[in-house]
Amino acid sequence: MRRHTGMSPLVTTASMLAMVAAGAAMTSVGSSKSRPRPPAGPPENAPAGPPRGEGVSFSGITEVLTWQEVFQPMNPQAPVVGDGAKWHIDLYDFSKSEDVIGTIDGWAVGVHERPTDGHIIGWEEATAELLDTTFQVVGPIDLTAGFRGEDHMRLTVPAVAGRYKGWVADWRYKVVQADRPPFWWQAELEGDICRMVSK
Repeated sequence: MRRHTGMSPLVTTASMLAMVAAGAAMTSVGSSKSRPRPPAGPPENAPAGPPRGEGVSFSGITEVLTWQEVFQPMNPQAPVVGDGAKWHIDLYDFSKSEDVIGTIDGWAVGVHERPTDGHIIGWEEATAELLDTTFQVVGPIDLTAGFRGEDHMRLTVPAVAGRYKGWVADWRYKVVQADRPPFWWQAELEGDICRMVSK
């Protein structure tokens, strides 16, 4: 004879399933097998610490334009697209001597008029010899602001040969009144040369 328990078979089955599910959940939470383990250590390629670096600063260097060949007649106070020149510049540190301490040979040309203020943006390419190092000067410059002496013309300049090969310079120069022959163009040059090392 079957004994009547007073519970519906559906209720009993549902209760049992709920208990099983609850037990499984508890096992999942409490089981050490399912608990995430902390990492054993840093990844193989992780750096041992912050990188180290080296830096050298230079300033007080005067650029004196000694030769140029213009691409078209140019008004430095109001350059236009297409203005530009090839040049040779001698570098001096007049606080120490009248001797040439470096050179820059290159060219620049105005390539774009910025709509927001009408400034002419130029492209410059040059090779500079300074501090027993060859620097490759390449990049855009604001010719309008630069020729007016309003701000430093600024470029990121890699060192490609010599003492600081592999380093990179923040190269800044500002046009000043020419007081040295041939009285065409002068600028004051300064910069910082840096190298990052991984170890």
